[in-house]
Amino acid sequence: MMIKPIVFLSGGIGMTPFRSMIKYATDKQLPVKIIMFDSNRNKQNILYKNQFNEWINANKNLKIVFAIIDEESQKQSSTSSSWTTARGRIDKEMLIKRLSSDEVNHAIFYVCGPPEMLNAMKRILEDKLKITKQRTFVYLSFRLACFINASINHLFFHVSHPYTDIS
Repeated sequence: MMIKPIVFLSGGIGMTPFRSMIKYATDKQLPVKIIMFDSNRNKQNILYKNQFNEWINANKNLKIVFAIIDEESQKQSSTSSSWTTARGRIDKEMLIKRLSSDEVNHAIFYVCGPPEMLNAMKRILEDKLKITKQRTFVYLSFRLACFINASINHLFFHVSHPYTDIS
């Protein structure tokens, strides 16, 4: 049974729904690979850092990449092999470097953040990486409350019915 990997692309507070999904997947020990890219101005802006550290240790299927924009923050090294820091904004090169070709070709991509980021991620996913709209879900940050419940249900359905077309 092939369960498609999930890639979360977030900016700022846009990581909030992904936090809930990661917590759910970790608590239930779901057999789904999750890779989250979270863009932050600096390390001090990373939300829920301690919780993510705990979940990385508890969930072998979880990998987190923090894209740090501020150069001073980029100089500090990371302590966990599943917790890495990347320089700059999330872009095509960062995704290709940190995702396997299988993940790029089969993953379901969720994007949540400010409008400018959403537009940039859509262009990268659809135009540059040729990922179909059926494998991308894009949400504005201010729609988070509705997104959290819908996303947890979607994640549960995805793991429970891996062969079902979810588009």
